[in-house]
Amino acid sequence: MITVKVSDLKKMVEGLEKDKIEYVDIQEFEEHEFDGDIIPLSLNFMAYDGEGAGIDYDGIEHIEISSTYKWDNDTYDCDECEHHECCDCPVISKIEED
Repeated sequence: MITVKVSDLKKMVEGLEKDKIEYVDIQEFEEHEFDGDIIPLSLNFMAYDGEGAGIDYDGIEHIEISSTYKWDNDTYDCDECEHHECCDCPVISKIEED
């Protein structure tokens, strides 16, 4: 299993759409060593060009994150509001409850 950030996956799909790609093979590459470097676990994309060739796109690397990442260390990564009261940010809700 691989964990990737949804925003990274969305960027990949948007790039494929921009390039007018209709079909893509998605492969999970296990972490491995290559020429002395550790290549991380990643999700890789090989697109069909429709004319017999493939187009290799940059992969998306696996990220390590806990299932409770929003509450770890009582922090929440709120990109939308930076903890202002403009959304239902759990940090604001938690502060108001205390």
